[in-house]
Amino acid sequence: MEAFEGRCGVVFTADSNLPPKPQLVFRFAPEKPVGASPYPPPPSLLEPSMQSPAEFKVQAKTPRTERREDGSFILHLVLNIEGYTMNYQAGDHLAIYPVNPPNVVGAYRSLLKITEEEWLTPVELCASTNARARASLKNSLPACVALRTVFERYLDLCGRPRKSLLRVLSKYCSDPAEKSLFTELLHRGVKENGKDGENTMPTSLLMPSQTYFSSSHCHTLLDYLKKFPSCCCIPVGHFVEMMPRMQPRLYSIASDMMTHPTTVEAFIRIIPEGLASQYLGRIAVGEKVTAFIRKSKFHLPAKCGGRPILMIGPGTGVAPMVGFCYRREALMKRHPGAAHGTMILFFGAQRRATEYFVRKEMECWCLHEEGKIQTPDAFPSSLICLLDLAFSRDQSEKYYVTHLIEKHKDHLVQLLTSTEKGGCLLYLSGDASRMARSVEQALLKVLHCAGMTRSAASEFLRKMEQDRRYMKDVY
Repeated sequence: MEAFEGRCGVVFTADSNLPPKPQLVFRFAPEKPVGASPYPPPPSLLEPSMQSPAEFKVQAKTPRTERREDGSFILHLVLNIEGYTMNYQAGDHLAIYPVNPPNVVGAYRSLLKITEEEWLTPVELCASTNARARASLKNSLPACVALRTVFERYLDLCGRPRKSLLRVLSKYCSDPAEKSLFTELLHRGVKENGKDGENTMPTSLLMPSQTYFSSSHCHTLLDYLKKFPSCCCIPVGHFVEMMPRMQPRLYSIASDMMTHPTTVEAFIRIIPEGLASQYLGRIAVGEKVTAFIRKSKFHLPAKCGGRPILMIGPGTGVAPMVGFCYRREALMKRHPGAAHGTMILFFGAQRRATEYFVRKEMECWCLHEEGKIQTPDAFPSSLICLLDLAFSRDQSEKYYVTHLIEKHKDHLVQLLTSTEKGGCLLYLSGDASRMARSVEQALLKVLHCAGMTRSAASEFLRKMEQDRRYMKDVY
């Protein structure tokens, strides 16, 4: 074991040009059994959690749209949750732990020169005796697993590295020229193709047509290890300690336990270069994913009392709205004589022919003409009394859900300002960077056109949000 212990860490002086001393103790533990799962299973009678996730079997995965020019598409994912204590509802999030791609894991192993014996040996990352290290217990591994599993499951190998991590890595460069260039790179940053003159690094240090510190690109630590190979002498224990941990990816749930007691469903946009997307693309039906349910407050109230529900969810933002419809459908069957308020849904995507991925569900819940309000005495009665759609690229001028708000402004103002039965409930889900702001501006505009001042309209929406009549699930 001397060879193993020699790779677990080194002792450094206080010289700032040398790497810092590891704060945790990394050791190979061949005497310990390898855990059956990379995470401890949830205790009996308790729901799976971030610390103790479940292993859900993939029951179905179906593409719901064609691929866009960038290669992305919508995947309908169904996981089987039988055998676990579960209590979720529409509006909660499915949290999935991705697994690093095999080729990326193999590349790190090769560069760090990890032997086959080390790769398959159980490892531990423990706190040392000083007080500062005890504060870093969060870096301890969730279970005693082989080093291979640590690289596959625990380390975020594909994320953009923090500058603090790169500073430590640069101190491991044994080649003086590489160390100087790496340090200069971190100190000044790099601009593509030498546009900043003297403040740029040689183009030989850049990846083709890319920069290391460009906001439009996201490079991994692997790029730096390849460009500065002399820093690959970093002890594997210190590498494991420094690397950020894999975080679960959150997806809005598109089902409800009242109608789906043994499954949980989600609509996920698969992006070719995304870590979680690559993982979900690799797994097959019947395989298991490590996941749990993260509870949220983006729910229908326990008793709506006949209050109207306005839902705005373009793209995958429609997922919780689909779950709300499932829940409302179950409640109407369970309490047929109770008062159930009307439901309105505005959905948007690029093209109807290729991206209307909830067509099947909408055809079941909206039995009348889309864009038209169904009268209360109509038969058969639709679950969604007003369904309107905006497909931005089906015409010469872009058409978004904000245009639907303008189109139905009179009806929306009546709903939003009415205090009957406690007032309308407004739900918004989807992109936070542009869509959410645009929708809110459109709502303010119709309220202003109805006679409110701009400040009064802003205060009106703020009060709705404070009273939990206006809820957002944006990302």
